This record gives sequence, C-alpha cells and structure tokens, in this order.
Amino acid sequence: MRPLRLSMSAFGPYAGNTVVDFSRLGTSGLYLITGDTGAGKTTIFDAITYALFGEPSGSSRSAGMLRSKYASPDTRTVVELTFEYAGREYYIKRYPDYERPSSRGGGMTTEKANAELKFPDGKVVTKKKDVDAAVTELIGIDRGQFTQIAMIAQGDFLKLLLASTDDRKKIFRKIFHTDNYSVLQDRLKGETSRLGREYELLSASIKQHIDGITCPEDDVFSIDVGRAKSGELPIDEVTVLIQRLTDKDELAEKSLEKETAAIDARIREMTEAIAKAEEYEKAEDMLKAAERNLDSESKAAAAYKKALEEAESKLSEADKLNTRIAELKATAPDYAELREKTAERDTLVRKIGSSESYIDLKKSAAEKLAAGIDALKKERETLTDVSADIAKAEAERKTISETSERITAFRTEYGELCSRRRLYENARTDYIARRTDAEEKKKSYEEGYTAYLDEQAGLIAAELEDGKPCPVCGSTEHPKKARLSENAPTKAALDKMKSASEKAEKLAAETSQRAGEIASAVKEKENAIKKSAKELFGSEDIENVETVICEKEAGLSKQTEDVTELLDSLGKKASRRAELDDLIPEKESELETLKTNIADGEKALAEMNANLASAEKRMKELKEGLEYGSEEELGAAVSELQSRKIGIESAVEKARAEHIACDKRIAELKARIGQAEVMLKDKTEIDVDALKTDRAALAEERQAILRKRSGISTRLSINKNIHARLSTRAKEISGLEARLKTVRALSNTANGNISGKEKIMLETYIQMTYFDRIIARANTRLVTMSNGQFELKRRESADNNRSQSGLELDVIDYYNGSVRSVNTLSGGESFKASLSLALGLSDEICSGAGGIRIDTMFVDEGFGSLDTDSLRQAMNALAGLTEGNRLVGIISHVSELKERIDKQIVVTKEKTGGSRVEIKV
Repeated sequence: MRPLRLSMSAFGPYAGNTVVDFSRLGTSGLYLITGDTGAGKTTIFDAITYALFGEPSGSSRSAGMLRSKYASPDTRTVVELTFEYAGREYYIKRYPDYERPSSRGGGMTTEKANAELKFPDGKVVTKKKDVDAAVTELIGIDRGQFTQIAMIAQGDFLKLLLASTDDRKKIFRKIFHTDNYSVLQDRLKGETSRLGREYELLSASIKQHIDGITCPEDDVFSIDVGRAKSGELPIDEVTVLIQRLTDKDELAEKSLEKETAAIDARIREMTEAIAKAEEYEKAEDMLKAAERNLDSESKAAAAYKKALEEAESKLSEADKLNTRIAELKATAPDYAELREKTAERDTLVRKIGSSESYIDLKKSAAEKLAAGIDALKKERETLTDVSADIAKAEAERKTISETSERITAFRTEYGELCSRRRLYENARTDYIARRTDAEEKKKSYEEGYTAYLDEQAGLIAAELEDGKPCPVCGSTEHPKKARLSENAPTKAALDKMKSASEKAEKLAAETSQRAGEIASAVKEKENAIKKSAKELFGSEDIENVETVICEKEAGLSKQTEDVTELLDSLGKKASRRAELDDLIPEKESELETLKTNIADGEKALAEMNANLASAEKRMKELKEGLEYGSEEELGAAVSELQSRKIGIESAVEKARAEHIACDKRIAELKARIGQAEVMLKDKTEIDVDALKTDRAALAEERQAILRKRSGISTRLSINKNIHARLSTRAKEISGLEARLKTVRALSNTANGNISGKEKIMLETYIQMTYFDRIIARANTRLVTMSNGQFELKRRESADNNRSQSGLELDVIDYYNGSVRSVNTLSGGESFKASLSLALGLSDEICSGAGGIRIDTMFVDEGFGSLDTDSLRQAMNALAGLTEGNRLVGIISHVSELKERIDKQIVVTKEKTGGSRVEIKV
C-alpha cells in the first residue's frame, strides 16, 4: 500500500483544507517529516490510518477527538486519501462523528460518521461498516497490524526492548494473537481445580456414607465398623464388611418371619372360633325379632289391600279428564295464530308511525338541501379565476428571495473583507515593529563598528613614538594620538551584532512582503465588494454598508410579508372556488337520493296499511270461535285438569306400591326365620372371654417380634443402600483420580509449574518461537547500526526456577566478548536496539499476514540520542529498507537529519491558529 495524495480538512491541527502530495516524494528513498513541536507531524500518519480503517493510529485518541479546534463551525471534518495497491489506484473518503453548533436555534448537533471507497473499475462502496470490511479485505491486514508495520514509534519499542517476560508476554499476546494458548492454560488450571474439588466432594460423600453404616453395639462386627468410620479400612474392605452385616441380618430376619407366621396362624384360629360364637348369638336375636315383625306385618297387609281397592274405583273419572284435556289442546293452534296476528298488528302500527316520521324528515331535509344548493351556486358566481394573480405574486416572491440571498452572500463577503483588513492591520503593526527593531539593531551595529574601528586606531596610537614613522600615514610627528575606547566591542560581539542586524532586516523585509500581499488581497476584495454593492444598492460606497444592508433587508422583509399575505388570500379564493366546483354536484346528487328515498318510503307505507287491515280482520274471526280469551287462560285450564288426573293416578300407584311392599316384607321375615332355625340347629357352647384373653396375649408377643424385625429391616435397608452407593462411588473416584492425575500433569506443563524445571508457560513457549524469528530479523539491522558490536540474544536459561521466564533478552557485545542484559545499554545503544527490534517485528508481522507489503513506512523520533557516527549507521540501516520501491518517512526535528535528507515534509504552526504543510524535494 502506497499513499499518493492525502487531503485533511478541519482534522487535528489542520483547520483548513491541507493537501499532502506524496507522489512528489517519488517511489523510494528516505524523506523527513519535520517541523515545530505539536504542529501535527504524527497527525499525517493518523490521517492515513483513519482514512483506511476509521480509527487513528494511537490507542489514546478516538475518532471523535480528531475535530480541529481551529476550524470554523461550517467547515466539515473530512479526510481523503488516494492510494496505490498492487499497481491499481483507489480513493477513500471518511467523515468522523463530531458535534457542531446547530444551524437552527441554539445548542449543538452531531454530524454522523460516514465513508466512501472507490475502486479502479468505478465501483463505489458506502457506509462505514462496509468500507471497513472492504479495506481490510483489500489490504489483508487490520488497523492494529497496519500501525505495527507502517509506524515505528521508538518510545513504544523501547518498552518492548526493556520489558520483563510478563510484560513482553502481554505485548506479544496482542500482536500475535496467542490468547487461545493463554485460554488453554487457564482452562487446564481451572479444570484441575474443578476435578480437585470434585474429588474432595466425592471423598467426603464416601466418608458420609461410611459414617451411616449401622450395627448393634453388641455385634461381633461393631469393632470393624468403628475402624471403617475412622478411615482405617480401604473402601473395598468396607464394602465386604457391609455385605457380611447384611447377610447376618437377612438370616435373623427370616427366622423372625417364621415365628410371626406361627403366631398369626394361632390368632386366626381363635378369631374364627370367637366369630362363630358371635354368629350364634346374632341368629337367636334375629329369630326373635323376625317372629315379632311377621305378626305385625300380617295385620297391616289387610289394610293396604282395602286402600288399593278404593283408589282403583276412581280411575273412570281420570279417563273423562283425559278426554277433556285432549279437546282443549286441539284448539291451541287457533290461540297461537291469534297471538301471531296480534304481534303482527302491533309491529305494523309501529312501522307505519316510523315510516311517516321518516318521510317527513326526508322532505324537510330535501327542502333545506335545495335551498343550500341555490346559495352555493350564487357564491360560485362571485368567485373569479385568480391563477394569473397567484403566478404574478409567486414571481415577485422569488425575486425578493433571490435578492435576499445575494444580500446574505454580500454580508459574508463583507465579513471576509473585514477579517482581511484586521489581518492587514496586524501585519502592518508587525512590520512597523520589525522595521523599528531592524533600525535599532542596525544603529547599534554601526555604533559598535565605529567604536571597534576607533579601538583599533587607539591600539596603533599606543605603539607610536616621536621620530618613528606611523605605519598608516608615515608621519614622524604624532601631535594628536587616538585614545582607546572604554566601551568598544570585541570582534565576536561585533559579528553577533551584525548577524542580529541582518536577521532583523530579513524579518522586516519578510513582514513587509507579507503585509503587501495581504494589502493586495484586501484591495482585490474591496473592488469585488464595491462591484456587488453597485449592483445591489446603486452605490460603491461600502463604509456605511451595514446601515444600507439593514435598511434593504427591512424593506425586503416587509415586501415578503405583503406578498405572503397576498398569496394566502388568493390561495384561499382559489381553494374555495375548487371546493365549490366539487361540492355543488355532490349536494345535487344528495338531493336526488333524498327524493328517491321519499318515493320509496311512501310506497312502502301504503303496503303496510293494507297488511294492517288484513291482520285486524283475521283477529276478529279467531276471537269469535275461541272459549278462552288467551293462550294463558287455556293453559291454566289444561293444567288444572291434568293436576286432577295425575292426583287420581298417583293415589292408585301409591296404594299398589304399599300393598306390594308389605307382601315383600312378610316373605323376607319368613325367610329369616327359616335361616336362623337352620343356623341354631348345630349350635355348640364356646367360652368367648377366654379366647379373647389368649388372643390378646399372642398379639402382644407378635408386636414385640415385629419391632425387632423392623429394626433389622431398617438396618438392612440402610446398609444395602450404602453398599450400592459405595460400590458406585468406588468406581467414580477411581476414574476421577486417574483423570485428575492426567489433567494436573497437563496443567503443570502448560502453566510452567513442573518442579525443578524452568517456569515456561505454553503461551510463552509459542511466543518464544515468534521472538526468536523477530530477534533474527532485528540482528540484520543491529549489526549494521552498531558497526558489528552488538547482537540481540534471547536468554535460554532462567535466573531461577521460581518466576516465569523464556522471554528475557540479552545483548552480545563482540567488542569485549560479554553477554549482558539489554537494560545495561546506553541511551543511543538502546535506540539502535529498539529500532532494530521494531523493524524485525514489522518484518515478522508482514510475513505472518501472508507476505503483505507496505510501500511506505514511518519512523517516529528517537534520533536525538545518537552521536554522529551512530546516526549515520541508523540512516544506512533505514536506507536499506527503501530497496525495492519503498518510501521511509522519518518523523523528527533533529537538525542534522534536515541536512542529510533532501526530501522533506515541513509542518509549520500558523500564528492565527492551525498548521500548514509544505513539501520540499
């Protein structure tokens, strides 16, 4: 990637539009970026980085901080870059987010960030996100890699040179993205801790299960159980012990089960005998009760029979009631028709009333609508076509607007003239001061020069003797000898006064030229403004132009109000005319609809009156042939007859049911008597109380055995459960222990915690490979810059095995054959080493990015610490970087570099604020 042309506007210290034409520097060699401190030398690289990636080069600066504080509010911040890549030319433009004063009202508004990338084939990509992706895909590297490759910042790489293993590890992690190895180390360490905790939890669980083993204190196995709980037995012996306990308890449980079964059999025999005795007793009671009830029921049966005969004698009356009910129900359709006709008549009466009201309302609405249409037609006749008047007023308003815009532009131009006049006054004042200073310095020099000459004459006079010739005039008489001056300057002081005088003269001449240039620009601006004033106001007088502008703007404002008011009035008339053209036909259509609705309503009303007469006639016919006045009266009569009929039938059913129930009870009582007699035929005498006493004693004995069985059963359940869980936990802890051993070994290896060996982490080991390659590339430059004295070397053995190592850096000094730490290098030597390391890192990143080549590099500062010979060696090393069409820019203000490097980008601070750029080739 080679930048060809960079344009910056309102960016950093560059207030106006500043262009850096890199194409003038050629395609290879060294060039110098020099200028005042803080003028914006590094900002040039920031602008290139921002144009490509949307972010500046430094991590301490965000895109939102790049807005120039010197720029006017209406100047937009923008960076444009034309660059060449792979022999093809691309163009990119970016705008950052920044806040500016709002053009409407007070407050601030935010200019949103945007970007645009043009390809050689004319394709254009917009939107910041898409442009970012396209640039990264095109160049093949991201912003971080670009700044590491293209910008060699000496201060940053001095930190890399002198860093410890831990600090260098963090730097390489960011550069070479070795985070995954660090993550692997942490995950292995975390997995080791997790497995350790899991192992401890599983061990605690096993201990808890063993503590739960139950065994009677008097059991022979109680001693072994105590040893198991105190941790004296291995887990496999514990499981065997539990199995022995359960086997013993299972035998005891089976023995108790047999005892319980024998007792249960004896209790069942006693219970059956007691139940037999109780059945005999119940049979005797049942026989006596049945004989008493049979006598009572036999007497009641005769009464039920007589009541049934009386109820059946009334069934003939129920038949007559049924016939009458049928006759009345046959007339129900006539009552229903009468009800329907009555409802129909009532509905027709309501509808006729509503229709009459509806027709009256429609007739009234039609009369009002007809009157309204006549009024609208009369209003339409009064409205004429105003389109011509509107067009004339619009043209007048356009003329006023154009004049107002010209006055606004004139006011802006006049403001620029005032600014230029102020600049001229400042330049003129500066010139007068410089001229006065030059005159004073010239006078001082001339006076000093005279005094110096006088001093020289005094020295010669001091050597003159009467009778000897003067070396100047040859006279042998010396009546008036020159005297030595008390304040005569020395030759060095006189030369300094002369230099100051000439410098002051030069500054006076430069300020005079600048004042003249500004005066010429002021005159040119005045002529242009006078011409505009003549066209706008009819006069070239611009001294009172503010008053004239205000008066003119006031007149235009009044004209604008008048024409706006006229346009509003004409617009309302035109709108009303168009509205009436649409409204009148619409209203006429509504009137026709009303007339149609009235005719339809009158026709429907006549039909409803005819239907009403027919319904009333049929109602009269029905009423004359019916026995009751309504369906309700008919229903009440039928209900009363049905109640009487149901009463007779219910009485018969009740008497019949009571007679049948009595016969059934008599049969049941006879059956009970026969059953009791059969049961009592084989009756034997049984001592129930003695049997109950014996059975209670056996029940208590059974409960004692059950309690003993329950204790054994609980103990068996607990111990079996513990045995099953311990068997499972034994397998789990065995596998867990093996995994923990493997993972701990991996973690110790990856994290450099192997006892007795250097503490080199996996990530550090990977970084050591990168570091060795960087050092090899760096030494190709360092050997040149140090005239063969120094070579960098990674320390292969640690000072101790307690702290992390692997990335320490030493230097081999071939002059004395020593190997020592880079921290012992002097300032100039450290610069050479750090610059070499930076260039080696740049080469390594280029190689790692797929052989990406950046055809322009920047080296920032650090040359001030070098002596003349070291500076020459560093320049030779940098010159080697320019081979193969590469430009290397050195950012520095070292004066010796200005003499050595012809191609220069000079950045100068302006007194009025901001900076400017000049290219010297």
